[in-house]
Amino acid sequence: MSVSALFDLSTRVAIVTGASSGIGRTIALALADAGAAVVLVARREAELEQARHEIEGAGGRAVSLPALRPCRSSCAASLRSTSERVFRRARYPRLGGRHQRSQADARRDGAGLGCDPETQSRCAILSRAESRSGDDRPQLGAHRFNLLTIGLTNDESAGNALVATAAKADGFIKNPQSIKAQTIVLTANSTGDYAVQSCLAKWGLKKADVTIKSMGQAEIISAMSSNNADLGGLWAPNIYTMEEKAGAKVICSGKETGTVIPGALVVRADYAKEHPQDVAKFLAVYLRAWKWMNAHRSEAIAMMKKFYELGGVTISEASMRKEFDTRPTFDLAGHLKIMDRATGTSDVDKWLTQIGEFMKSSGSIAEAPATSAYITDEYMRMVDRDPKLKAFANSIN
Repeated sequence: MSVSALFDLSTRVAIVTGASSGIGRTIALALADAGAAVVLVARREAELEQARHEIEGAGGRAVSLPALRPCRSSCAASLRSTSERVFRRARYPRLGGRHQRSQADARRDGAGLGCDPETQSRCAILSRAESRSGDDRPQLGAHRFNLLTIGLTNDESAGNALVATAAKADGFIKNPQSIKAQTIVLTANSTGDYAVQSCLAKWGLKKADVTIKSMGQAEIISAMSSNNADLGGLWAPNIYTMEEKAGAKVICSGKETGTVIPGALVVRADYAKEHPQDVAKFLAVYLRAWKWMNAHRSEAIAMMKKFYELGGVTISEASMRKEFDTRPTFDLAGHLKIMDRATGTSDVDKWLTQIGEFMKSSGSIAEAPATSAYITDEYMRMVDRDPKLKAFANSIN
């Protein structure tokens, strides 16, 4: 069920920070679908404009407000002025969950609703720390914020997959070539996108052989549940939601293609240089937490259930167990092994180099940084050399 079927927000203005990608973008699209006039705020102007065009192309109302540098009162005034102009615009008749209007209307709104160039250059809202499906990768963190990757959270390759609806899944599994010329809904430049591209390559297909439509995970679930899409790129726990509630099936995961999709533990390089012992202690605490959770799974699942409920997510205990089964983690010894460069390139180097090339091909970055510039096992080795930290990291109690 779409948001528009539940709410009519046609008399409302919504201001969404972090609207260029990830959760923020998904929220903005959903609000526009329900009729709200949306003010899109984020730092990345190009991606912000893409979101605005997507909303307007579907008949919605939006204006982008790039956030360029810190400010307070001037930004508040700009937002207030922009919101008032958006709110004053004429309402458009509803049609199929969107708004119907002419191209002339859209052009008029583009000029009438948006901030003028002076306002855009002056206003610099610092958006919230954006939870971005595509921007939480270590290459972007290294490139933009001088972050070091000091370990891996887990291997998410089995938790990122191409999923098909119950009615079509068996056919696609039997004949993957039948996916050619089909439409796949996915979140562009994300781990789900990476897994889908890997699956296509496994079957000898290219991105150009299918039609890709980018949308947020909630929209993908809605589209597939309502039979408006047959194929979707999802990650856990959204995969479980589709399996349990709609009978969908995973037809290929990143793991099946040999693609490793790791999560990263990162630290600011300047902080690590000034406080190396604190970084090592953090890693010891993180490693011990996973040692305990893997040794006390029932208690950990109970904690996970409570965590998901706080976020408004409800999944079965079986699916929560899959979170453990499909997302293997690395203990201290495992980290030292996969990050070891004694014989040349480490496993982590190889995995993140491949992701870097994917990001380059998708236009997320111009060049993938050398892994030696942002991946280091220095702090894991500090844990290993310190008897107390090592014992703490390996304790299951």
